[in-house]
Amino acid sequence: MPDSLRFTTLWEFDESDGCDPESAPIAVGQKLYGTTSCGGRFGNGTIYTMDRRDKVRDFHDFEKDGDAPVSQLLLVGQTLYGTTYSGGKAGNGTVYSIDAKTGKELWYYSFKGTPDGAHPNGGLLDLNGSLYGTTASGGAPCSSSGNECGTVFTISTSGTERVIYSFQGGDDGAGPIGTLTNADGALYGTTQGDETGETGTVFSVTPYGVERALHAFSGSANDGLYPTGNLIFSRGKLYGTTELGGATDKGTAYSITTSGHFKIVHNFGGIYGGDGWWPDAGLTISDGKFFGTTDKGGNYNCGGEDGCGVVYVLKANGDEKVIHSFAGGSGGNEPTAPLLASGRALYGTTAEGGSRNFGIIFSITR
Repeated sequence: MPDSLRFTTLWEFDESDGCDPESAPIAVGQKLYGTTSCGGRFGNGTIYTMDRRDKVRDFHDFEKDGDAPVSQLLLVGQTLYGTTYSGGKAGNGTVYSIDAKTGKELWYYSFKGTPDGAHPNGGLLDLNGSLYGTTASGGAPCSSSGNECGTVFTISTSGTERVIYSFQGGDDGAGPIGTLTNADGALYGTTQGDETGETGTVFSVTPYGVERALHAFSGSANDGLYPTGNLIFSRGKLYGTTELGGATDKGTAYSITTSGHFKIVHNFGGIYGGDGWWPDAGLTISDGKFFGTTDKGGNYNCGGEDGCGVVYVLKANGDEKVIHSFAGGSGGNEPTAPLLASGRALYGTTAEGGSRNFGIIFSITR
């Protein structure tokens, strides 16, 4: 890592305050707020806060209101909104609402599976006062087997939910993943795969439920495979990452226009001791550059069989540079979440690492 950059482990989770953080924190005033997918008082995960003294406090423990909060929080006014992948009344996941000052839960919505969706694995998007999200399964039956391929839904800030699109498992894809992105009033996202064996899509959907598939991934050398990270909109294009595929089958970063023109921006190499691979977290933009993480690659002497992952910076022309390789142990292992750019620092989490291997919070100061 260049001398101008400083990596710091800010916190090591010990399970009582959470474990396996799989989402990026958000900045709320002078604090960071984030989620852990497990641990806490009831073992279902937590919302934590971190103050300027790098002290973490367990802000909320999930119990009946959900299990496995793997997605990033959304702040609207003084209220935090988010999703849990499972738990709730039917075990299909929830949307929850928390007072950002007191930690008091205001309400939560439990997914039923059919027809409202099941297992939301992305965060929420605020568009004109309404919240939008996706569920990986549930919705209307989409194949002869009766499988359900997931939904795009909207939910009011008071907890009234409505499905605006149910995936059919054909050209439109199935299993939407990640947080939706707003570009010019339309919603954009990705699916992991579909009933016919396709390997993921990029799609758009209007708030009124008109869906369009923009790109179907093939996994070839000129394409990606399994898009899982969030999309970001910059300079008239959407940018995202795929876990695998591309020239080396180690994952890609790509761009796509809102009309569907697709281009590989970077092929990850997974080079021993160098470039990372499996970039499933998506991208963060800061100062005109893209920053991201890979689950694997980088340092192969860190205790991780496939490397412990890296933080990289990427330019729109495809130039990529690793700015940190994770070391395992207290240095963290397996960064699965996007980064938060705040001021001159990048903040992130690793799902593993720390003294008890329950994950860490880190910063990279520029």
